[in-house]
Amino acid sequence: MLSVVIKSNNLIVLVAMVLLAGVTAFQNKKTLCNLILVVASVISCTVAPDAVVAMYEKRADTELGDSIPMISWFALGMNEGMSAPGWYNYGATISNFEICEFHADAAAERSVEEIKNKLKYFSEHKQYRDDFFYKKYVSVWNETSYQSLWNNKVRGQYNPKTGIAKWVCEEKEAETKQYMDDFAQLIFLLCFCGILYCLKQKNTYGMTMPLIVLGGMMYHLLAEAKSQYAIPYFIWMTVFASCGFVFLMDWLKPYFYKTGIKNKSKILKPAKKTETGENYEAIESK
Repeated sequence: MLSVVIKSNNLIVLVAMVLLAGVTAFQNKKTLCNLILVVASVISCTVAPDAVVAMYEKRADTELGDSIPMISWFALGMNEGMSAPGWYNYGATISNFEICEFHADAAAERSVEEIKNKLKYFSEHKQYRDDFFYKKYVSVWNETSYQSLWNNKVRGQYNPKTGIAKWVCEEKEAETKQYMDDFAQLIFLLCFCGILYCLKQKNTYGMTMPLIVLGGMMYHLLAEAKSQYAIPYFIWMTVFASCGFVFLMDWLKPYFYKTGIKNKSKILKPAKKTETGENYEAIESK
């Protein structure tokens, strides 16, 4: 509930948890407890944001008024952006809200119509549709610096960059991006191994993190996209990658163990002691 109050996109995590609870509802004796927790979570996450707004309105003795409706961000995600398809475009959100004289219901209706028109255009221009969503997807998940370097270069600053900031953003920017790319590919590989491991073990609970990441991918494929939005999900993947690492090591361990013994022609073993009691000799391994 607290995470949803801070950032509404965390509803993706709630949806994943509810789906998981539904799948595993009858697998253990805690079914009733789990269902109660699910209902409590859904209600609290639904009510809490409005309660916070109401509290501020009461304290300030004023009404905050309508805000840009959520559907407008999905309309934005189906339009060409300033940087890439589906990236920020104020026309679908701010301009639309202004045209509707800041009435959320009217803005939502216009956004719905825009989405319908865009879906019709996609159905009639399939190549454009495929290119649009492909570019949108890779612009988020294949930009492995996730705007961290770019944001620090274009944002205003009080003093020139020094130390590690100058090294990362200027002197060794290419090397830093290459490291980020290599590290991201490793995480993707280990996550894939982790998914295989959970499927092999039939561990439904272990699929929680991949399910959350999948929800984030689907959400930003439809709504507004930015590569920096992938950072929270990349953290989830980094955690889950440890599962894949364990699976990969367990799978490779027997191979390396057998290979190591086979190729090791000599091992050190204590031989019979000499008169001084200090000499050892290398003997052939059987």
